[in-house]
Amino acid sequence: MSDKRPRRTFAVISHPDAGKSTLTEALALHARVITEAGAVHGKGGRRATVSDWMDMEKARGISITSAALQFVYRDHVINLVDTPGHSDFSEDTYRVLSAVDSAVMLVDAGKGLEPQTLKLFKVCALRGIPVITVINKWDRPGLAALELMDLIEQQIKLRPTPLTRPVGEAGDFRGVLDRRTGEFVKYTRTAGGATRAPELRMSADDVEAADADVWAAAVEEHELLTLDDADHDRERFLAGVTTPVMFASALQNFGVAQLLDLLLDLAPAPGTIAGVDGTQRRPGDDFSAFVFKVQSGMNAAHRDRLAYARIVSGDFERGMIVTHAASGRPFCDEVRPRPSSVARSPRSSTPTPVTSSASSTPGRSASATRSTPASRSSSRPCRPSRPSTS
Repeated sequence: MSDKRPRRTFAVISHPDAGKSTLTEALALHARVITEAGAVHGKGGRRATVSDWMDMEKARGISITSAALQFVYRDHVINLVDTPGHSDFSEDTYRVLSAVDSAVMLVDAGKGLEPQTLKLFKVCALRGIPVITVINKWDRPGLAALELMDLIEQQIKLRPTPLTRPVGEAGDFRGVLDRRTGEFVKYTRTAGGATRAPELRMSADDVEAADADVWAAAVEEHELLTLDDADHDRERFLAGVTTPVMFASALQNFGVAQLLDLLLDLAPAPGTIAGVDGTQRRPGDDFSAFVFKVQSGMNAAHRDRLAYARIVSGDFERGMIVTHAASGRPFCDEVRPRPSSVARSPRSSTPTPVTSSASSTPGRSASATRSTPASRSSSRPCRPSRPSTS
């Protein structure tokens, strides 16, 4: 069955410990996929994050392989990839960036742009991937907002166009000024950040006296940015000239809802992708997919193997025969969809384009992008006697 709901596919990139897994958890919480956000270092009985499921990841508090999550928000299908930050596991991140349409670059408010963040940004720039910047950990002491904007422009040569301005200095995060509406979005802390943080939107006239001073400072910076032509322009963003900027605290779930809405409103929908021969795959073409993740050893009792692919064109059907474009070998696909929304890939996997050896069923748009888990049989060559199916 074809699912024609619009898609958004993006990866979260950053230096280690900037809060990627925490942000991923917060996004899943706000999308109501989970009811309580776990912690990277679970304490007080709190569970671990859903994207860090390996025992080693839980013990060390780091991401070792990329985790792919899929959920629905505002009738959009969201494909989110939490990538490893450590350079030892960066190859996995490079492969994943071949299958996304945009990236969320997470910046630690106290440290600015760090080396691994810069390396991953260069990969996005080379592949023409638009980047949305999130200044994380604003609930802790850090650099000034304008100083962080200068660092972004100087080090990655993108013009920052903030969509929100923090109300309160780093370490005194009370909310944000939504530059698109002029409203004050006031946050309320929850116990340990395990549940959604209540948000209250109010006009400038309704700002309470206790927040008047910090609100006035945020309004002044907002006006300065407008005079400096730092307002968001979608065409310049998609062209890789600017980067929209938001301020958040993933640990406290502050600003996460705005990020989800931003991804739906501003991030690009899936587009055409060039095949091995250089031709562009379009929605009406035969089935083609880009295999970018392979996971093995998820069940110690079985020699299991899962492949994750981004569907580029045509319609996928269970049991169809596809051709590995690089080698020309046919492969069978006997898909058994997994109920889990999280999957992992080992460092040894490589992106592999595949195309169908038979006509695809019309009706599925290439803009409908998804990760397709395939069983072990999908990576085994088909028997010559097996007939081709579409």
